[in-house]
Amino acid sequence: MRYRCLLLPLFFLSEVLAADPANSRTDCQKFVSDGDYHEAAGLCPGECQSGSAAACYNSGALNEAGLGGPQDYAKARSFYEKGCTLEDSGSCSNLGVLYEAGNGGSQDFSRALSFYKKACDLNSGRGCSNLAVLYLRGQGTEQDYVRAREHLEKACTLKEGAGCSNLGVLYSNGHGVPQDDRKAAEYLKAACELGDGSGCAGLGFLFENARGMEQDYREARTYYRQACSLGDGSGCASLARFFENGIGGGKLSRDSRQAVMYYEKGCGYGSGVGCLGLAEMYYEGRGTDKDTWKAAVYFEKACLLNEGSGCFNLGFMHYSSGSSAQDFQKAAAWYERACDLGDYRGCVNLGAMYYDGKGVPQDPEKALGYYDRSCAAGVALGCNNAGGYYALREDFGKAVPRFEQSCSSLNDGGACFILAGFYAEGKLVPPEGRTPGDYYRRACELGVSESCQENPAEADAKTGENRPEK
Repeated sequence: MRYRCLLLPLFFLSEVLAADPANSRTDCQKFVSDGDYHEAAGLCPGECQSGSAAACYNSGALNEAGLGGPQDYAKARSFYEKGCTLEDSGSCSNLGVLYEAGNGGSQDFSRALSFYKKACDLNSGRGCSNLAVLYLRGQGTEQDYVRAREHLEKACTLKEGAGCSNLGVLYSNGHGVPQDDRKAAEYLKAACELGDGSGCAGLGFLFENARGMEQDYREARTYYRQACSLGDGSGCASLARFFENGIGGGKLSRDSRQAVMYYEKGCGYGSGVGCLGLAEMYYEGRGTDKDTWKAAVYFEKACLLNEGSGCFNLGFMHYSSGSSAQDFQKAAAWYERACDLGDYRGCVNLGAMYYDGKGVPQDPEKALGYYDRSCAAGVALGCNNAGGYYALREDFGKAVPRFEQSCSSLNDGGACFILAGFYAEGKLVPPEGRTPGDYYRRACELGVSESCQENPAEADAKTGENRPEK
């Protein structure tokens, strides 16, 4: 489960009214409340200069959102900074957001941390929650789960849903606290009841996966639906997955059209998983007409939302079309992004492109680097390709360990079959207690039909004849 930071909290009146002791609305606040942002944009800056913290907050929020005038993050920073100086917690919190995102100037996690801290000290639940996330990620400070927990507890006490949700994730992940799914569920439920969609989605995840409670697909579906209605993209995507696969059975039947609808909602709310699911539905023509162009659009959206599988699939589509050098160049670029995002299939395919010189300069050694990177991440094809690289150069001392990892650790039948041949031919001595016949038998068990036709006893008998001299 992932931690969430609130990046665009635009609540024009909820916090700023508390900044004025008399709690009376000025002209600036009245126009904001009425939705007349053009008039508000003309009046609020003057009131801010006169010392109204609420007007500074509203001026910052209007400029940040581009309401009543062009979007201007630099001006938003300036107004929020004055509001923060006037001890307005919302201004401090939003100023931290701009520094964290790098909007209106350079990205500066240390300054974001300081403004979140001031907001938290002024009892802004949002400020405490965002401060905690920086401690969780180690941005602008050393990673510190203890301090993160303290700030999340304060945020949750201040009824900030994101604080309760992130506190639930902290206990679910066991970061700096004993792993405790029951306690995680308590905080996620509190977050959900406070209207935080990620809390509802997290609770759905616990019900779906029997974490801290009995598995209950109906409850999971209910919470995913609630999360989606609150604008949480991951909740929409999870609900879509339930409809796509008919999870739960019975009345929780498979419904591809509903799956498409909820994947689309999830994608619209910024869920990479939602965009990926929608792309796959268009690519395969499930729940909608087959449309590879739309599939490519949504694979790209998924990729740009850091969903590595979206990058991989987009790379595969460009490679498969292969009608021009530009297609191969695009494929290589998307495979590289997939690899960097942890979809190690992208590393394998990019390695193959470097080996063949398609879309990139031919570079076998660079190809080997990508093969080994994917092999280390547990992709059998990467191990096999790296093993093949060395086998072609008759460097069996380096080839065999890679095929051994693929065969013994990753259960790849092809690697076992290759090893059986190496050992039977005396390229190397098999590990103690194992024979070529063992590898043929294992390859057969793993579905390599050609291996089933080999005679293990005969292969073992030949091993002595072909054993290399010591």
